[in-house]
Amino acid sequence: MAGKKVLIVYAHQDPGSFNAALKKVAVDELSRQGCLVTVTDLYALDFEPRATRKDFTGALSDPEHCNYGLEAFRAYQREALSRDITAEQEKVREADLVIFQFPLYWYSLPAVLKGWMDRVLCQGFAFDFPGFFESGFLKGKRAVLSFTTGGSAEMYSKTGISGDIRCYLWPIQNSEPQSTCSGHRRKGGRTTAAAELLPRAEVASTGWTAGMAPSTAGNGAGALLAVSQTPPPGPPRAGHSPGPAASHPHSAETGTCWV
Repeated sequence: MAGKKVLIVYAHQDPGSFNAALKKVAVDELSRQGCLVTVTDLYALDFEPRATRKDFTGALSDPEHCNYGLEAFRAYQREALSRDITAEQEKVREADLVIFQFPLYWYSLPAVLKGWMDRVLCQGFAFDFPGFFESGFLKGKRAVLSFTTGGSAEMYSKTGISGDIRCYLWPIQNSEPQSTCSGHRRKGGRTTAAAELLPRAEVASTGWTAGMAPSTAGNGAGALLAVSQTPPPGPPRAGHSPGPAASHPHSAETGTCWV
C-alpha cells in the first residue's frame, strides 16, 4: 500500500462515535503503511446534500425545467459545476482507494453522504452513455463500505428481523468503485490492516467492481474490527431501531465492513 492515495469520505456528526474511531484507525494504519490519506469530513464541511440549480454556474439548458442529471452533465463538460463538487471530484480522481465511513440510517446512507454521491458522481465524471458498468470512468479504483449498524449480524441475515443486508446494500454498491476488503484485525495484540481481493459480486455503473464480505465486531468490540477506543460501558440496548438513533455512541454498535 505504500505510496497509494486513499480518500476517506466520512459521514458522522459525533467525534466521539464508533465511526470516528474506525476512521481514526484507518487513517493511522494506512499512514503508517506509507499511504497518503485524505479525509472528507462531510459534517465538518457542512457539505450541501441537496442537488439544486445552485450546483451550476451560468444559464441552464432549460431555465424553466431543471433536469438535474442533464444539467450536471453539461455543466461538467463546460467546467461549470460548483466549487464544492469539483473539489470532491478531484479527490476521487486522485485516489487509488476510497473508503466510505458511515452509520446505516434507515437501511441506507445518511442524507449527507447520499447527497455527496448524487452531486459528485455525475455523468461525464463517473460514467457516460456508453461508458458505464464495465466501462465506467472510475474503473480500476477500489472502494470499501465501512459502516456501523444498531444490531447484530444475525439481524441482517436472510432470516433476520431486518432482512438480508445484501439486498438493500445493492443500490449503494452500484455507486461504488472496484472493491477490496480493507478491514482492521487483531493479530498478536496489535491492530493490523487486512486487505484482500474479494469474489466479484456485481459491476457498478461507475465501473468500480463491487464484492461483498462482512466483517463484524459484535457490539463494537469484537475481534475483526479493532478500534483505538471501545464504546462506553453498559449493557446493549433492548430492542432495535433502524434509524439514526441506532448509531448513537452510547448504544451498542456493530461495525461492519462490506465492500
